[in-house]
Amino acid sequence: MKVEEKKRLEEVLKGTIFEDYDYEEFDTADDLIDSFQERIREEDIIYYHKAMEYLKENDSSLNESMTLASEMGYTCENINSELLATLLYQQNLIEELSDLTNDIEEAFKK
Repeated sequence: MKVEEKKRLEEVLKGTIFEDYDYEEFDTADDLIDSFQERIREEDIIYYHKAMEYLKENDSSLNESMTLASEMGYTCENINSELLATLLYQQNLIEELSDLTNDIEEAFKK
């Protein structure tokens, strides 16, 4: 990665969850975005109290997280607060990455 690209990416990713990820080894925007997507799939929220806090702050009605769980084939018997919080957290990260995609691609083009 070129020094200019690194500086531009630092600006784009500043203040996001992705700013602490190691992205210096990537030569293309597609590779970096793929890596971020893989990392998102690895993210999870564990421990009941953390899950409940995340849900309370981000989906207190549980509508969004329950919809995500249902769309993924989960039923009431196999869901819990940790699963719901993780699904919602991953969805929020995907949306954040989607918002950054154009800027990431531009950082590599200049």
